[in-house]
Amino acid sequence: MSDESNLAETPDDEVAEPYPSTVFLFWPWAEPPMEEEVRLTVRGLASPVEDDEELGGDDAIHWAKAYRVEDHPVPILVWVCPREEVVSSWGFERVRWGEGEEEQAKGAKWLLGVETLLDPADPLSSFHLQMRFCHALRSDAPAVYDACSYRIWPGSEVERLTSTKVPPRTDRLFSIHAVTSDDGEDPTECWIHTHGLNRAGCPELDLLGISAELCDAASTLLNGVADLLIGSDLPDPGAAFEVGSGRSIAWRPWEEAIVELPDTILGGLDDRQGDGNPHGGNRVILVAEDGEPSELWTPPLDVVNHIDQQDGILFVSRRETERMAKLALERWSEFAMLFVRHKNDGWQFLTKMGYVIDGGEPDEREHLWFEVKEIAPDRVRAKLLNSPLRIERMAEGELDWHDLERLTDWNMCTPMGTFTPENVEYLWDAARKEDGGA
Repeated sequence: MSDESNLAETPDDEVAEPYPSTVFLFWPWAEPPMEEEVRLTVRGLASPVEDDEELGGDDAIHWAKAYRVEDHPVPILVWVCPREEVVSSWGFERVRWGEGEEEQAKGAKWLLGVETLLDPADPLSSFHLQMRFCHALRSDAPAVYDACSYRIWPGSEVERLTSTKVPPRTDRLFSIHAVTSDDGEDPTECWIHTHGLNRAGCPELDLLGISAELCDAASTLLNGVADLLIGSDLPDPGAAFEVGSGRSIAWRPWEEAIVELPDTILGGLDDRQGDGNPHGGNRVILVAEDGEPSELWTPPLDVVNHIDQQDGILFVSRRETERMAKLALERWSEFAMLFVRHKNDGWQFLTKMGYVIDGGEPDEREHLWFEVKEIAPDRVRAKLLNSPLRIERMAEGELDWHDLERLTDWNMCTPMGTFTPENVEYLWDAARKEDGGA
């Protein structure tokens, strides 16, 4: 069966207005960048940039300037401010740093702010452009701080993100925070929520009343729901919507969903009060589809438990399926090179192909995994690893040739881990280290 979502896409003129997307480039040099220095840099971008009107700044901002980028409908605002005004080092330990990046970022005294509005019909492409703009401003900057998701991107990750023409996957646009109870050494309860979705024209998502051992499954559900909602119509409050085959949930505004909860519960009213609190505003709580009016906050535990037990799969948006296919094809040459080198070394090479279901329309596809045995120009000879649900002409274990035009994903299972088009660069790094390289 197809794993693509059937949520209706929102017409461009009906998409909610997003919040600004704000990121900061770490400037590790002693003196702040001069406006003229930045002006000359952006004029050298591949896509022409034209100066917009000069903007005034507050006491903490040295200067600010707006720029217009080709194919981006709104200006990009750039400014300089002291680093201590924005970000501390609290999140540095959770970052996968490249050599020397952490030390440079921690020593940075200045930040270059880069802010714009994302296109709500295609926020991932807009965010990709924003990060490419940052990389072009200073390609050797040690890090970029995303103030919307509270995520620090090391410079090497920014390089990887911007080296491809394909936008990043949905979960790069937001982060998931898990707050656990502190009763005793072993937490029993978890409040899981997102930061960063508002800038895509979507509400932030919360799950309350989740047991600590289900945090990973709950995070998977948040990722899946976020992917389905971006660029789609938001269902009505309380209305059930499918997130997977036979798996439905609903949502409620957080103000309504917590009325039956004690104020002091994790994610309750006490956690959402105060000026500038990021846990209020445009935010919803995911609930069970059959919650009664007096139980608006009931978590969708049935769906979370099914995810935890790996019983069924979540739908994937058509946008994400197409994005994955583009990236898989763009980086196919790396898969092919590694296949030639390591096909006899115990590595497993897998491809995911989309085939039209029996009696279906061209875009109604079932996505199937195959183990690659041979590679030829524009096709692979591979064994089907799972039994199709709605394609009678194909059977598990069949070995046949498959055109690459059907490719939607691939991965490689190696002694160093599993690698995909999203992270294949790490495999090259690991291979170099095993070979004794730097």
